[in-house]
Amino acid sequence: MHQCKQSHYFPGSNTRVGFVGFFDSIFDPSELKRLFVLKGGPGVGKSTLMKRIASFASQRGIDVDCYHCSSDPQSLDGIVLRGVNIALVDGTAPHIVDPKLPIASDELIDLAAGLKKEPLIKARDSVQYLQEDMRRLFKKAHSLVAAADELKAAASALFRYDKRSMLSFINAMLPDVYSYAHTVSRAGRKKEVFLSAVTPDGIVSRAAQTRCTQLWMLSAPWGFDLTECFDLIATHCSLNGAEVKLCRDPMNAARSSGVIIADDLLITSEFVNGLDYDRHIDLNGFFFDDPDDSYVQAMYDELASNAVTCLNSARELHSLLESPYSAAMDFSVCDKAFQAITSFICSCCPSPTAESGN
Repeated sequence: MHQCKQSHYFPGSNTRVGFVGFFDSIFDPSELKRLFVLKGGPGVGKSTLMKRIASFASQRGIDVDCYHCSSDPQSLDGIVLRGVNIALVDGTAPHIVDPKLPIASDELIDLAAGLKKEPLIKARDSVQYLQEDMRRLFKKAHSLVAAADELKAAASALFRYDKRSMLSFINAMLPDVYSYAHTVSRAGRKKEVFLSAVTPDGIVSRAAQTRCTQLWMLSAPWGFDLTECFDLIATHCSLNGAEVKLCRDPMNAARSSGVIIADDLLITSEFVNGLDYDRHIDLNGFFFDDPDDSYVQAMYDELASNAVTCLNSARELHSLLESPYSAAMDFSVCDKAFQAITSFICSCCPSPTAESGN
């Protein structure tokens, strides 16, 4: 029986310019058999439904990509069932996704149909107050992230290094990188994701939760921007037909902090405690000096910590916001949606031992 595998990512993050999401990059609509777009307010069961579907698919040997919410890493914003080419996404704000081909290949599932209106009408004022407080907390968190990112950018601008030699070194390792791209796509599609995100639990990384068999660490002095190196690797592999996921920096989506080649090789600049890296690529030798940036790092850490505190407070308010919706929800609507979606999955993959492609 096929041993199913799950990969975990973030489709969005709380960045210096606010929430940034790459929901359009999660899947190729032209390759999907069905896109289920879930609508409904907070607390109506969208994430729970996706978790149930992911578990169901995994039990049938289907590989699943799970996309977590940066405002609550335990919640899901979307899943993609690989091989059978089925996706479910949360279509509510801030990740607005609407069916592009209704009925033909996309299906809108309105879980709000299970809500009783009367209790929510009574709770309207408290809901509005909670939403306003949450907006203020998110705005403050994003401002703190921007300040922290500015410090890192300032540190990066001070480095003196041999850029030409460094990029030549990266170019020289490209054939070795591409040797892991044994699974190629027709168009060499390049996707954008967040492998880590700024969340209420801190900067959370999913580097340990991908299907990759190889994990390489690309290291440079703290604060240095390695975007040019990762973009070079991604472009080369994509042009040669490999599917590439470009991992964006959780604080600044204009920067890159890693790249995934054909779901087999992950190269990242993020150090994660407890992870065993198969290869360490040290770029420190290309730098002419090693400035003492401990004071800047301390300020950066404090700003990031304060941003996380704001996000955690927003999550607590969101839990309060969910309460009246959950109390007013008829969750049998979710059960019916589960039955309908799993029936469609079975029609695409009738055998419980069917294997999914990578």
